[in-house]
Amino acid sequence: MRGSKLARQYAQALVEAAVVRGLVGRVEKDLDEVRSWWELAEFRLFLSEVRIPVARKKEVLAQLGQGRLDPLTIHFLQLVVERGRQRALPAICEAYRAQADIVRRQVRADVFTAQPLEPGDLELLRQRLEVFSGRVVSLRPVVDSSLLGGVRIQLGDLILDGSVAGRLRRLEQRLLRVALPAEAISEPEGHDERDGRLPDPGEHMVEGNEHGNPTGRD
Repeated sequence: MRGSKLARQYAQALVEAAVVRGLVGRVEKDLDEVRSWWELAEFRLFLSEVRIPVARKKEVLAQLGQGRLDPLTIHFLQLVVERGRQRALPAICEAYRAQADIVRRQVRADVFTAQPLEPGDLELLRQRLEVFSGRVVSLRPVVDSSLLGGVRIQLGDLILDGSVAGRLRRLEQRLLRVALPAEAISEPEGHDERDGRLPDPGEHMVEGNEHGNPTGRD
């Protein structure tokens, strides 16, 4: 938890600096590049090696970023290394994307289906999700054969699971046809994300406590 909070704090500071300079999108692309660097074992080991002076690490980052990264991004990376937070870079990059989406009033939606959806169906789904969320939705279709014909949508932090048999059969069929009424995907207050289940669409919702357990029923 502490690591996630730390990543959000660093990402928020970078987003604020990028907004002032009109560089939100540019910095996001820069961080995508940085994530690709992090996947290289040599890069990770170099930044993590305590015997290498911080000044040398900052110098190498400046050399790597010259002509490839905005100076703001380079300075930020040097600051992260200076404070010994380089292991948090992947989480910071991910947190920045989320913060940048908020600034742009965008939200990402990962659509998991057992079979690929047609472009027209994806576009209709995107439109319905935009009406539901009130924000610009960026769809990322993902084929997952383990769903066995089901559909699951992650809209920001909200998970819409249509793969549970029985209770959500009718909702699942609507999702598969991409006929997605807003009331069918509103976030239930009593939803427990630990088992991926939603109450019946017509069932009256109950409020939950911080652990997701119902506290009362109207």
